Amino acid sequence: MNITNLASLISSIKADWRGDALLKEGIEVTVATTDGKRWAYQTGDNSYTGGAYGMEHWSVQTIFPNTNCYTMAREIVNELRGMVAEAAQYQTA
Repeated sequence: MNITNLASLISSIKADWRGDALLKEGIEVTVATTDGKRWAYQTGDNSYTGGAYGMEHWSVQTIFPNTNCYTMAREIVNELRGMVAEAAQYQTA
């Protein structure tokens, strides 16, 4: 997972929704990984389908017009890396 790539994705999602009333309420994005290397995302409802659904660790965030894309990306990556590390501890114990 790369913070810069994820920040670009978040920026792109904001741009796609710019001017849409939904962006004022926030657009939910779910970013997921199992191993900390491969990752997927989906927007909107994250129940039962989507690119992130089959992965073990999820970070669900809401993008608003004033969201700092890089800060959000860093938070997501740190959260997911922590989940991967924690899961690895339990697997080796």
